[in-house]
Amino acid sequence: MSSPLSFRRLPVPQVQLGLAYTLRNQVLVYVPFQLYLREDQLRLTGEMGYYRYNYFFYGVGNDFVDNKGENYGVNYPRLRLNALRRLGTHQLAGLRYAFDDWQVYDQEAAGLLAGETVTGSTGSVTSALGPLWQWDSRDHVFFPTSGWWAEAAVLANGPALGASQSFTKWSLDVRKYWSPKADRVWAGQLYLEGNSGEPPFNQLALLGGTRLLRGYYEGRFRDRQLAAAQVEYRFSIRGRFAGVAFEIHGSGGGWFFDGCSGDCPGCFQRPWCNTGNSAFCSEDGEAGKMHLIDELKDYVSASPQSLRMLRRL
Repeated sequence: MSSPLSFRRLPVPQVQLGLAYTLRNQVLVYVPFQLYLREDQLRLTGEMGYYRYNYFFYGVGNDFVDNKGENYGVNYPRLRLNALRRLGTHQLAGLRYAFDDWQVYDQEAAGLLAGETVTGSTGSVTSALGPLWQWDSRDHVFFPTSGWWAEAAVLANGPALGASQSFTKWSLDVRKYWSPKADRVWAGQLYLEGNSGEPPFNQLALLGGTRLLRGYYEGRFRDRQLAAAQVEYRFSIRGRFAGVAFEIHGSGGGWFFDGCSGDCPGCFQRPWCNTGNSAFCSEDGEAGKMHLIDELKDYVSASPQSLRMLRRL
């Protein structure tokens, strides 16, 4: 039998229910769950949900920096399931399954998506299965202050599983946490993702959102490959108030790492006056030249520090 001390250190299972309805007749129903069974020897995590929602599409690749985005609607049920068995103190391994039945509607007439040159533009079924490995030495599952968390996965999609396209997705996510003193936590992350075969546009690697390249809409940039690194400083202000400063760099392209090389053909770093800055590298076929997007030109002219940061890229 486990001691009271070891019992308190076990992760706490969570099952949540989310419901949302908008005046535009959008519906979101989702049940994320994290189950820790047999004294955390077995972990079952994932999500079940149904969504009827609208998203923006900006194109595939890095050639649509000035695209304002086009709206489209989607109906889709979703299932995510990770089944992991503990192999040691910090190591787990198992399987991952992912399912989406992506039914697209209301594409903008004469838009990029309505042209049907994009794989999955009218809908797709993703049904993927593959091995999953994790390393977890964090001191706390939900609010870590020290330790490592790493995950590697390979997912194969194909007709045998009911998928509409054949493609393989692999990903590597490595995170490190350390605390120099109380109420001060540093967190670093490296994320890599690649796709081979014929992935639908909604399964491409996405930059943006709340986790990667924050400040950009999730999917503002999408392509077959992605590399992103970020570091974050979390600090307490007073009482229940806390702050975060972060810096993020990301790269995407048709070939892995082709967006940011020694002669980076098109890099920009977008500064955020309140938290940090982020970067995205694009391709334009003119190696060795740096092109700044319009919204950054005025800032750079008024801020030599930002120009020096750009040169360091």
